[in-house]
This record gives sequence, structure tokens and C-alpha cells, in this order.
Amino acid sequence: VVSTQSTGTWKRNGVALPIIESDGSFNHVIQSDGALLISSVENGDNTMFTCTGTNGFNSVSKEIQVAVSSGALGTVVYSSLSIGIILLLCLIILVMIFLYKRSKRRKKVDIAVSVNGNDPVYANEKALEKMKREEEENRMKAEEAARLAREQEEKEQAERELQEKLEEQRRQEEEILKQEEEARKILEEEKLKKEAAERARLEEEERLRLEAEEKERLEKELAERLRLEAEEKARLEEEERLRKEAEEKAKLEEEERLKKDVEEKARLEEEERLKKEEEERARLEEEERLKREAEEQAKLEEEARLQKEAEEKAKLEEEERL
Repeated sequence: VVSTQSTGTWKRNGVALPIIESDGSFNHVIQSDGALLISSVENGDNTMFTCTGTNGFNSVSKEIQVAVSSGALGTVVYSSLSIGIILLLCLIILVMIFLYKRSKRRKKVDIAVSVNGNDPVYANEKALEKMKREEEENRMKAEEAARLAREQEEKEQAERELQEKLEEQRRQEEEILKQEEEARKILEEEKLKKEAAERARLEEEERLRLEAEEKERLEKELAERLRLEAEEKARLEEEERLRKEAEEKAKLEEEERLKKDVEEKARLEEEERLKKEEEERARLEEEERLKREAEEQAKLEEEARLQKEAEEKAKLEEEERL
């Protein structure tokens, strides 16, 4: 079963418009047949509207640029992307789908040839009969869709004629209003001229008064500004003097600190030198002491050796004498 039901949606500057019936409280109303009704036309309606027609198989979109002239009045009706055109496109798509499905089904039907040489017969006659019924149903639905499309076109034609009549009536009303407006403007202009002259006189007096007050205010502001500048200058000079004194004090303190650092360094170096001299003197004395001890030890050893040799010599002499 193939559905021929189609729907239409509208967008304004890419924002979807709600589908509501006209109750006099909305400027943009999507009617039940998909047409967009714009009432109380405003300059904001001078923009791009997008209509999208959709059925169960495909969708088509079209953009419509709405141009609003200055002082436009009345009601504007736009077809939902010419719904009849959308329906015709849907009908073409449905017929193509129908032909495609029928060709696929025919390929699935088994064909057999009788032994007696008779004409070919379908192996599944029930399937063939069902396919024919579906083809007939789809053909009738396609005809119904075409009929609906024609009716929609006729309806749109009637809407366009009604719109033209409304536009003509609106132009006539605008012409009458324009003539009344011109007469009213002439009277208004006379009144406005008198009011403008009186207003110009009052504005001139007010301007002179304001200029005098502004001059007095500027003189006071100038005096105050000069006083503040003098105070600011004195404050900056005092700050500069204090800054220089602080820098000079810091400089003297830094020099004193450096002087003390130098003296401390010299003292430490002198102590280090004296310490090294003391250590060197102690080392030399220790070496001298060790040297004397070594000489003393050598002397004692030499004396012991000589004494031993003398004793040995005396012993030998004694033995020789005996």
C-alpha cells in the first residue's frame, strides 16, 4: 500500500512556524490546507520564507523572498510552495516507485511451459491475481492524487483571485486615506508653523540662558581645575623631594654598609693571615724540635756504638795478653 498523503511546513529565517488555525491573535498562520497566511504585514516580514512539502518517500523545499512595500496594509496569502506542484511531484515519485516494485515482482513469478506445447502459464496464478489487484489499487490512488492536485490548483487560483481583489480594494482605500491625509497635513502644517515659530523663540531664549549658565559653570570649573593643578603640582614636588631625600639616605646607608663590609673583610683577612703565620711558626718549631730529637738520638746511638767498640777492643786486648 502506497500513501499519497503529503504535508507542508513553513520556516521564517530558518525558524519553524507553528501550525495553528487563524484566531486573530497571530500574524503568521499555517492553514489546514498548508497555505501560509500573513496578516497585519510589518516591515519585519520583508525576509525569506522556506516551504517544505513532505510525503512518505521524499521532500521538496523552496525559498520565497517576501517584499513588503512602505505602508503595506491588508492580508497576504502565499501558497504552501504551490501545494499542487508538490502533489504532482509526489505523484511522479509514487508512479516511479510503483513501476519499480512491479518490475521486481514480475521477476519473482515462476513461468512454466506445458508438455503438450501449450502457451506458457504462470505457476503462481494467485500471486499474479494479487499483483494485478495491487496495480489497479495503485492506479486508482494515482488518479485520486492527480484529482486532488487539480482541485488544489483550482483552490489556489481562487485564492489568488481573492488576493487580487483584496489588493485592489486595499489600493482604493489607500488612495482615499492618502487624500484625507493630504488635507489633514495642510492644516497640520499651518498649525505646526505657528508652533514652530513660538517654539523657536522659546528655544532661543532657553539657549541664551543655558549658554550663560554654561559659561559661568565653565569659569568655575576652570578656576577649580587650576586650583587642583596647583595642589597636584605642589604634592608632586613634595613627593619628588621626599623621594630624593629617601634615595640620598639610602645611598649613604649603602656606602656606610659597604665601608663596614670592606673593614670587616680586611679584619678577617688580617686575622686569617696572623692565624696562618702562627700555624707556620708552630710547624717550623715542631720541625726544629723533631730535628733536635733526631740529632740527639743519633748522638746517643753513636756514643753507644763507640762504647761498645771500645769494650770489644779492650776484651780482645785482654784475650791477647792472656
